[in-house]
Amino acid sequence: MILMVVQGGWSQELPVATPDAVGLSADRLGRIHDMLQEHIDRAELSGAVTMIMRQGKVVHFEAHGTMNLEANIPMRKDGLFRIASMTKMITIVAAMILYEEGRFSLNDPVSMYLPVFKPMRVALPPKDQPVGLDSLLTVPLEQEITIRDLMRHTSGITYASGAHVVDSLYRKAGLRQWPGSLSAFVAQLAEIPLAFQPGTAWEYSLSTDVLGYVVEVISGQPLDQFFKAHIFDPLQIKDTGFVVPQRDLDRLVNVYQYEDGQLKLLESAQDTPLRHTPPAFSGGGGWAALGSDGGLVSTPTDYMRLLQMLLNGGVLEGHRVLGRKSVDLMLMDHLDGIATWLGPGVGYGLGFAVLNDVGAYGELGSPGQVWWAGSDNTYFWIDRKEAMIGLLMTQMRPFGHLNMMVRFQQLALQALVN
Repeated sequence: MILMVVQGGWSQELPVATPDAVGLSADRLGRIHDMLQEHIDRAELSGAVTMIMRQGKVVHFEAHGTMNLEANIPMRKDGLFRIASMTKMITIVAAMILYEEGRFSLNDPVSMYLPVFKPMRVALPPKDQPVGLDSLLTVPLEQEITIRDLMRHTSGITYASGAHVVDSLYRKAGLRQWPGSLSAFVAQLAEIPLAFQPGTAWEYSLSTDVLGYVVEVISGQPLDQFFKAHIFDPLQIKDTGFVVPQRDLDRLVNVYQYEDGQLKLLESAQDTPLRHTPPAFSGGGGWAALGSDGGLVSTPTDYMRLLQMLLNGGVLEGHRVLGRKSVDLMLMDHLDGIATWLGPGVGYGLGFAVLNDVGAYGELGSPGQVWWAGSDNTYFWIDRKEAMIGLLMTQMRPFGHLNMMVRFQQLALQALVN
């Protein structure tokens, strides 16, 4: 297996323009810095990097605060950030590459490729039901999990973080910190009943991790190797990987928790499990082989190249990763009215929240705008109507801290003047 690691050096530079040249007010964009600096001055935030592109040009790219409070090291624009669940988008792009090759259909049962999912059942949720596989009450599947269910989180798989009896079983099975192979992880997950009938509800879940194994099985390549050959190399992405080598540890941003009115160090470059090769790769960033969040480490420029490729309809600088219609399919709502906890007026596509009704949502945006985030408050949004992308990179917990993800988007979009 060829292990994909973060490689030293800069990614291919993106085109740059002044805000005025693409219809943005430079003065209004300055409010982003003001907002973040206020929280840094109050010791509520360690640091961040913000990046905005419009019409294919970088118009805002700033580092704020520090990446290492203990050593007072300023934040770097080429800092390495744990992107956690923002790994999911990359795994779905990988799956869509195979889809375009005719290797599967979105409505294929997952069991066609992972037979362990054929005999699945669904748990009944009475509160007094004993927690244990031997005594659990279950019913048969009404329809099998499809690959599209994995992509849109309607599979019946959960995340082990809720109160459902299935969440308890996931925790007992150790699915939040998995020490073994990806095939063993999938086999263990498949032994536990689903939380609901596939296709009937939305539950953010370990589905994308299962999808990563589907990519491995269909392609015959480990996930890291597939990412590198089919996505990262064509897009000239050089600093994104599952492992950070010794030479690049000085670029790894510390993770902090804001608790009891102060910032507490959670993980540094000295104690990170990202130094070591994991036994398996989390394509969803949702479970940890060695105790961290799992998933990829990336830089703002690397991740922005991925986002610009999607905004361009699957191509960047002449390198086509996906066809235009496939990107359209990814960025549209696939829930058909199934409710989520993402907010009013918001649906879910193949890897993204999708804004359907701006008025119902109640924040700045455009119909069809998509976004997603990682657990350490990394965040992106793509507004195809405005040809605009925003990217916020921090390493802060708790998730949603200071509402800065929503506020960053608000301050970026209010700067549009043309």
